[in-house]
Amino acid sequence: MSKGADMVQSTSVARGTCWVTFGVLLSCSAATVYAAKDVFIRSKPHVNVGTVDGVEMLVWLHANVGIDETDGSASGVIQLRLETGEHLIYQAVAADGLDDGSFRLLVRPLRGGGQSDELDLVFIRPDTAIGDCLIYDFVGPNVTVDAPGTITVKPRNDR
Repeated sequence: MSKGADMVQSTSVARGTCWVTFGVLLSCSAATVYAAKDVFIRSKPHVNVGTVDGVEMLVWLHANVGIDETDGSASGVIQLRLETGEHLIYQAVAADGLDDGSFRLLVRPLRGGGQSDELDLVFIRPDTAIGDCLIYDFVGPNVTVDAPGTITVKPRNDR
């Protein structure tokens, strides 16, 4: 074989090795990302009946939050639109599971696209009377909403 042919062949082998290594790294990091998200809390976005400061009204709620129980971190958003026209958006910050299968979620209110320094609590628990219903208790604005939704616990890869 000529020197040029050897160089082309070794370059092809090196490129192939790089692509295989890159693919393995992507696969490993994707599995790690999947394993980090352990619990998902989701609601189906539609109008629900809730209470605001004890007054019953229609509340549109949509929640999509992921919780990593290993370190208590949380990410995602909860949106509330009240019958009064007020629109509240919360960014999940941290969470912990409670003994009864519910979660205490620390959230940061987002106002006007910016972040606030204040923090609120949301308690999310399954409604024992209705299988696919979650009860959201927002401690900061004193809002309670019953909404169709699920708490899904995904199995971790290391269990």
